[in-house]
Amino acid sequence: MILTTIALVAQAAPKPTASPNAAVMAHAKAWFLALQAGKVLDPSALTDQMRTLLTPSTVAGVAKALAPLGPPTGFTQLSTGTQAGSIYFVYAVTFKTGETWNYVYAVDGTGKISGLRVSPAQ
Repeated sequence: MILTTIALVAQAAPKPTASPNAAVMAHAKAWFLALQAGKVLDPSALTDQMRTLLTPSTVAGVAKALAPLGPPTGFTQLSTGTQAGSIYFVYAVTFKTGETWNYVYAVDGTGKISGLRVSPAQ
């Protein structure tokens, strides 16, 4: 998975999934907030591929798209699943503007972050 941003689209917030993992959600949210601020929390928490993909210009582009939205007002887990040896979590991140963005946070079998993706909800 590649960290991406695309044009802003407003969308109603979807319904949450039952029993999200609070520890994973807290970690995912911390990474989202760091990316929104143009930062990478801990490069050693990333797989080699993700470290390569999270270039300074990529992180700056994400921050440029997300920072104007302000702090999230909601962070709701929508779903979870597995793919290519990673467990992924999909969150709806809402903002005071009413806009909702989807955020995918994935970890591999060793617990390293193997995927990050942000995009406007569709």
